[in-house]
Amino acid sequence: MTLRERREALTMTQEAVAEIAGLRQSVISALERGTIANPSIDTVEALAPALRLTIGECIAAIRETVQATA
Repeated sequence: MTLRERREALTMTQEAVAEIAGLRQSVISALERGTIANPSIDTVEALAPALRLTIGECIAAIRETVQATA
């Protein structure tokens, strides 16, 4: 599952995820587009609970997103 698919499954906007994670909406957008292929661990640790994922699941979703957009 890509990051966008996960977010949409939770019926959340990018803005809502960004607010919960304490990240900018532009960062969420870049992650969903696969533009940020190797986010910092701080970003992953903030994003995972916002998407209700474990760290490992979040990393897997990031990898899948990058592969899907390559």
